[in-house]
Amino acid sequence: MTEPEEDREKTGKTDRVLYSPDGDPHHTLAQAPQPDEHPPVTVTRDDRTEVIDDEQ
Repeated sequence: MTEPEEDREKTGKTDRVLYSPDGDPHHTLAQAPQPDEHPPVTVTRDDRTEVIDDEQ
């Protein structure tokens, strides 16, 4: 794997790629596909996955 060029200055152009939710610098947050709802929060213990209840 190649090493990143750390000495290159970050620009507004690179920030758009870094902070774009879908990695496409041409999409704004409003244009990027958003999930209809959030998936449930889960935790895995001893190879078992459990859904965490928000109301605890």
